Amino acid sequence: MFLSADDPELEWTREVLGRVEAFIVQSGFQVEKIMPRLHLYHLEDDPDLRSCDVLVKAVAGVDTKNPDRGPLLIIDGEKDHTVPWAIANAAYKRQKRNPGVTEIVKIPNRGHSLTIDHGWREVAETALNFVKRFA
Repeated sequence: MFLSADDPELEWTREVLGRVEAFIVQSGFQVEKIMPRLHLYHLEDDPDLRSCDVLVKAVAGVDTKNPDRGPLLIIDGEKDHTVPWAIANAAYKRQKRNPGVTEIVKIPNRGHSLTIDHGWREVAETALNFVKRFA
């Protein structure tokens, strides 16, 4: 379990939490659950700062070096707060060790619901173009 600052109104806490999540993924674990704003600290410079507990678990059986893995495209939404760039990029860094093709794309102005929100065609075209390159 990790403890991290968690205040949606403070950008730096989002950055810290993103880095914690990226570290977790790069270390071969995954975030199981985030329990937001559980603790209230009474710090002199920020008496209302809250933190969250981040529960992690090991990822079983992930072989990032499997030579039989096919091409992998990770698609990230620029405004995705469910799986932020730090997490997607950490997964990319982990998977790019594989001898297979590994790519990452960030779709501008898109959130987590990439395939069901407006602009889904751009996401579909991005994925289809990737698949066509390796078909």
